[in-house]
Amino acid sequence: MDRLACVDVIALPLQLLLRRHPDWPGRPVAVVAEDRPQGLIRHVNREARRRAVLPGMRYGAALALAADLRAGEVDDAEVEAGVAQIGEVLGRFSPRIEPSRHEPGIFWLDVSGLDHLFPVIADYTTSVRAALAAIGLDAWVVAGFGRFGTAAIARALATLHVAGASVAGASVAGASVAGEPATSSAKGRGRSTSRSGRRVTATARAFEP
Repeated sequence: MDRLACVDVIALPLQLLLRRHPDWPGRPVAVVAEDRPQGLIRHVNREARRRAVLPGMRYGAALALAADLRAGEVDDAEVEAGVAQIGEVLGRFSPRIEPSRHEPGIFWLDVSGLDHLFPVIADYTTSVRAALAAIGLDAWVVAGFGRFGTAAIARALATLHVAGASVAGASVAGASVAGEPATSSAKGRGRSTSRSGRRVTATARAFEP
C-alpha cells in the first residue's frame, strides 16, 4: 500500500482572518457569516472559547460575553484562494495532491517513492509544516497508509488542540498518540498506531487559533 500524508490546515477560514489581521492574536476572534448582530459565528479561537463564545451563536450575543471580540467575514473566494496557495506550497513536496472536496484545508499527498529525499518520514512532515508556517498557516501533518486513517487522526488531533486539550498519551481515532503536549509555544511531534497496526507519524506547530 502506498504511503500518504494528510495535511489538515486547522480552521482555515479562521487562520486566513488572523493572517489578515496580524494585530489580533491573543484576543477573542471569530469568523462570522455576516458582520451584523444577527450574523452567525462560524469559527472561534481559543480565547473566544474561554469567554464561552462558540460557533452557532449570534454575533450580538457573543459581544455580550466578550465585548472585545474581534470578528470578520471570510468569503468563499478568499478560502478558495487560500486553498490554491496551500496547493502551490504542497506541490513542492509531492507530484500528486488531492484537496478535500468537502473540507477546505484538508489535503492528501502521495509520498510514495520519496524515500531517497526523506529517509525519515518525520523529516518530511516537519518540512511540510515549516513550509506552510512560512506563509502564515499552521497544520497537522500525518503520514501513514490510508486516506481515512490519516485524515481521522489529523482532524482528531486538530480538534483536541483547538479545544485546549493536550494530545500527549491521548487515545485519538483508534490511535495511541505519544508526543509533546500541544501548547502555544511548543512544537509537537508524535508517533501513533492506526487500527490496522501500521505506524503513522504526526507533527504540528502548536497552532493557537
